[in-house]
Amino acid sequence: SRSEAFGMSILEGMACGLPVIVTKNCGVADLIEHNKNGLIMKEDSDLGNYLHLLRSKKERLRIGIHAGTTAKAYSWKRVGISHEAFYRQILSCKSPV
Repeated sequence: SRSEAFGMSILEGMACGLPVIVTKNCGVADLIEHNKNGLIMKEDSDLGNYLHLLRSKKERLRIGIHAGTTAKAYSWKRVGISHEAFYRQILSCKSPV
């Protein structure tokens, strides 16, 4: 899709070491460093250029390795630990939120 709040399928692809192409309107675009761990489309015409770039095995591997590293920061375990810490912080507040 052209816009999505946070695309789990994109993050799952990254976790598998796949290079991803996202639009600038996608929530996951905030995680993407263009041409490092993925590619961000600003215009529809960018898609053809990016697909051509990813025909190169070297480029697919380079971007895919960085994508996998990025995705590790969003594992279910890490997200769970982060959420638990957040809730503990809220529960420890003495005044109502």
